[in-house]
Amino acid sequence: VKGNGDLVAIQTGPRTESKKTEVTVLSAASKYQRISLKTKTPLSLTLPIHIRFLVNWRGDLVCVYRGAGTGSGRTEVHVVSARSRYRRWVLHTATALHYTNSDRWEFGLRGNGDIVGILRKEPTGTKMTEVHILSARNRYRSFALHAGTAHPYAPHGVQFAVADSGDVLAVHEGPGIGLGNGRPERVYIMTLASHYKEFAIGTPKFGATASSSCTSGGCDPPQTPDLAFDGNMKKFWNGCCRGYPNQWLQYKFDSPTRITGYGLTTGSGECPSAWVFEGSYDGSTFTRLDQHSGRGCSNYREQVYRLQNPSLQRIFRWRFSAGVGGNSNGMVLREVRFFTNEKDAKGATDCYAQRTLVADEGPGVGNTLHMASFEACQEECSSIGSCNSFAYCQGERGKFNCHYKSKIIGAHDAATTNQRLLKGCKSFYKTECKDTKEDSGDAKETKACYKERTLVADEGEPLGHLDGNPSLAKCEEQCASILGCNSFALCQPNSPTCYFKKKIISEKDPAAKHQAAKMCKTYYKVDCKEEKKQEEECYGERTLVANEGPGVGDRIGVDSIESCEDECSKIKGCESIAVCISPGHTQNCHYKSKKVTLDEAATSHPKKLKECKTLYKTKCKGGEKIIRFDNSGCATDK
Repeated sequence: VKGNGDLVAIQTGPRTESKKTEVTVLSAASKYQRISLKTKTPLSLTLPIHIRFLVNWRGDLVCVYRGAGTGSGRTEVHVVSARSRYRRWVLHTATALHYTNSDRWEFGLRGNGDIVGILRKEPTGTKMTEVHILSARNRYRSFALHAGTAHPYAPHGVQFAVADSGDVLAVHEGPGIGLGNGRPERVYIMTLASHYKEFAIGTPKFGATASSSCTSGGCDPPQTPDLAFDGNMKKFWNGCCRGYPNQWLQYKFDSPTRITGYGLTTGSGECPSAWVFEGSYDGSTFTRLDQHSGRGCSNYREQVYRLQNPSLQRIFRWRFSAGVGGNSNGMVLREVRFFTNEKDAKGATDCYAQRTLVADEGPGVGNTLHMASFEACQEECSSIGSCNSFAYCQGERGKFNCHYKSKIIGAHDAATTNQRLLKGCKSFYKTECKDTKEDSGDAKETKACYKERTLVADEGEPLGHLDGNPSLAKCEEQCASILGCNSFALCQPNSPTCYFKKKIISEKDPAAKHQAAKMCKTYYKVDCKEEKKQEEECYGERTLVANEGPGVGDRIGVDSIESCEDECSKIKGCESIAVCISPGHTQNCHYKSKKVTLDEAATSHPKKLKECKTLYKTKCKGGEKIIRFDNSGCATDK
């Protein structure tokens, strides 16, 4: 809704009349009976799962691009101006926030333009719904606030909205909450002034009640069952002092809730080692959902248990039958949490990206030594609620040490300048897992073909980069998924990196003459049909011609002549190749625009005759005999 009350509707796709994302504005003055504007935007067709659309007080269209197809490796913000009738961009920027998704994150706008990100699902560092505010004043490149709220994790029956004041509204559905068919019934407001720790309207009682085998007359008074679900590890439930080890702990939701797993955090003693986890819809009949034995204490780290068959129930109960440590009179649980999402039910389903070690790693949340692989470290990080990244360092005897951090990092964080750490360590950070089913519908939109050429002098506006030793195919895939990406440079010094560009490039663009041209190549979009046609070309081989013609590029140090032929087929204007053997037995290819035939005069230069040959385009013929030569300069039949 615009500041004047006009309603802005966004039509995203998969089809629109203009083949672009479109905007329709309904006039508030006409009581929404008249369309005051209908227009296409510069934004391509999109899906709501990829972009969250917001409208600021001026009416500008604020597009929060979640990922994972952004060139910056972060959540991005792109703004279309209302003043231009939604036809002109006024801002493209990478934010301080890592990749996000529509399942766990919601976004809203404050009146001052700040973007309020609401992290509604586990895991979070505070074990509650969190708010992270991106500052409009700094073009969303820094945070104005990080806060754990008074609201627990929110199931599907809870929606969030942001007021101009910055207060956050939690809208709870009524009957059928969590099942998708409820009606709005309760609204709670968390205030910005309290950093979302207090409610302006009411104090909701989430999750109804927690109970256990120790009654109010038998429990240690300060260690009641509700303390296992309060998000505070300093407080805990103690089953002391009745019926050990056959004790139980129960949690009753105020509405049916689908659980996919649970996490238990214990101390170093008096923890359960065997139990049955069960659920009930009515409180009288319980169904076994999970069972474990021979477990140990987690030493203040969460252990996650995934249900093979997720279940919709109102009441969930753990029946303990054995324990370890302590004085053997009570089970102790410091924290319990439920998972309502398949991806989150097991930490190992988190996805991570690798990069050079960052300069500022942030606060540590634990270490593990002598790990066999980085996958083991990923699983460990995912099991630690506050872990968002980790340093993976070479240890002794082929093992690795992992140092877990709470800091949210990304591809653009500054790298360390410590040479020893650069050589021995890498940073891994959480990123969005790509859903192939979700992306398959966009295959036709993102398919693109690319040609390689020498690095251009003017590469154009940057759109981000991808490091971590990416392959050429990965760079092409990433460019195809970035809004406005038409070319990229692939540089291969010690660690290959792709740099994505907005500029439309052709073979006619002047080549770069600086040092980077030796390490980098430019790849630009071409017609896939033309690319396929070029792939079918064949080459003949002859003595080096006297007149080679103008050059259109060079490749120094190639593995095979076939790779030179493939490259010539991709370079616009390349019709022949001079292939030469250097004194160090290295093959070099020099691409020419001249069309060469067998009838042309050969060079009379003795050294060139010995070291070089000409390859020329010819019609493909079955069974054609081609004369090749090896690195020694001797001819061979192939």
